[in-house]
Parts: sequence; structure tokens; C-alpha cells
Amino acid sequence: EKILRVNKIFINDISKKYNGNINVAQYIVERLKYQDVNTAFGYNGGAALPFFDIISKDNQFNLYFNRHEQYSGHAAEAYGKVMNKFGVVITTSGPGFTNIITPLQDAYSDGQSLLCISCQVNSFVLGTDAFQECNATSITKSCVKENILVSHEKNFPNILEYMINLCTLPRKGPVHLDICKDVFTKKINFEE
Repeated sequence: EKILRVNKIFINDISKKYNGNINVAQYIVERLKYQDVNTAFGYNGGAALPFFDIISKDNQFNLYFNRHEQYSGHAAEAYGKVMNKFGVVITTSGPGFTNIITPLQDAYSDGQSLLCISCQVNSFVLGTDAFQECNATSITKSCVKENILVSHEKNFPNILEYMINLCTLPRKGPVHLDICKDVFTKKINFEE
């Protein structure tokens, strides 16, 4: 019940800040900052561009680019341990994403909170073997507490809330959100 109260306050504040016109990428950044997580690690790629574009416009959010996705995952994991928070790693689709499996398994084995946001191909080409498409949620099934493919913006605040809470509740561990490229720019309707 306490978590729901906090979320209602956050949603009211953020809705006012953006005049009710906030997209999924902006919402993620604002929700992480609200959780006092203002740092993420990642490696860019085509599917991740819309998300990285939004992050780059926020001066209160730090994004560290590493030379390899695996390094980004381990850096996010270390950040979470040192700061006593959950780490955030962002990766692009396909082979870029598969490089993150070792850090996810490490976080799973160690019971370390980690939020992995992978950027998937556009929702309208899912299942067509599009360039660098892979079934990311099938790949992470055995090394995360939960994974969800997000192919539309409906109910996204609840999905993100669930994942944040799940990765931080005992036994802590990694969670994986696989978000389609076009979903990052879609507007959230809080009234739904």
C-alpha cells in the first residue's frame, strides 16, 4: 500500500511536469531518478537510439558508455553494490544484447539488484527475423527473476514499477525489460 501511495504522488508530479505529455523513455528516466538512481551503463546501437536520445537531454542523469556490453553489465552491477542501489544497464538488440548474459547470470548468482533494459526491434516487425532481432526474453529466462517484452505503451508504468520492486525485494536479483524501439517514443496515458 505504501508503494502505491508513493507511485500516485510520483505520477501526479510527473504528469504536471510534462503537462500529461510524457513518453516511455522520459518516464523511465524520471522514475529512475525518483528512485534515486541517476546513473546507467550501456552501449549504443540502432534499436537503442530513441532511448539514448532522451537520456542525453537530461542533465541530471548520467550515462556511461563502455566499449562492450558485457563491461557495461558488470559496471552497472558494481555501481549497484557500491551505491547500495540497483544497477541499470542498457543495451541494443541482437548480438549487442547477447553480450549481457554473463553479467545477468553473475547478478542472479550473487543476488544483486540489476535492471537490464534491452532495446528490441520495432514492434511492427517482431517475429519477422528483422535485422538484429532475437528472442531476448527466451535467452534471459534462466538468469533473471523476471523478464517482459514490451511491445506497446499501455500499462507501462505498472510494468516498470513491478520490475523495480522485484529486483530490489529479497532475494534481490536481475530483471530484464525488452522494449521495442518504437515504444520508447509513444506517449503514456496515465488515465488508463
